[in-house]
Amino acid sequence: MSITIDISRILTFLFFAEPMYPDQSDFHYDYETLRTTGVILATVLAVSGILIAMSSQQHERNHCTPEGPRGAL
Repeated sequence: MSITIDISRILTFLFFAEPMYPDQSDFHYDYETLRTTGVILATVLAVSGILIAMSSQQHERNHCTPEGPRGAL
C-alpha cells in the first residue's frame, strides 16, 4: 500500500508542479538590433575574406618569379 501511495504522490507532483522555466511566450526579439548585428558581421566577414584572398595572391606573386634559361648570362 505504501508503494502505491508513493507512486501516486510522485505522479501528482510531476503533473501539478510548477515548471522549472517560466513561460516565455511573451518574449519578443529586437529585430532591428538583430538585423544591424547581422549586417555588421556579414561586412566584417566579407572584408576579411577579400583581404585574405588578396594577401594570398600577393604572396604567390612574390615567390613565383620566372627564371631564365640555365647558363644564360
